[in-house]
Parts: sequence; structure tokens; C-alpha cells
Amino acid sequence: MHEAVTSFFDANGSWPEKVLEEGRADGTLRIAGSARDSARVIIACLEGATLVARTYADVERFSSVTASLLAGLAG
Repeated sequence: MHEAVTSFFDANGSWPEKVLEEGRADGTLRIAGSARDSARVIIACLEGATLVARTYADVERFSSVTASLLAGLAG
């Protein structure tokens, strides 16, 4: 089970890492540090926001986090 969960998170981290690298290269995204670390931060924020939004049954909690993430990446 541990291997399956680890593989899931690895697979879900590689796609945003690639998108961040491409966005940095073409100037459409601004990230500090490595694309890998930034992808991990984004995924962690989205996972946390999902958990909290579900707990409170309040989609606005999720929406505000995603809006902040996107604003912080704008190039």
C-alpha cells in the first residue's frame, strides 16, 4: 500500500513540476526556487485546502487558496 501511495504522489508531482519549468522558461510563470519544490508546495496547499473545505463544507475556503496560489505564480 505504501508503494502505491508513494507512486501516486510521485506521478501527481511530476506533471506540475513540468508545467512550472515550462512556464518559467517562457516567462508566463514566476516561481522561486526549484520547480520540484514549488510543485510540492502547490500540491500540499491544494490537498490541505481540500481537507479544510470539506471539513467546513465551504468551497470558498478552497477557492481562496487556489486564487492566492495562481496570483503568486503570475509571470
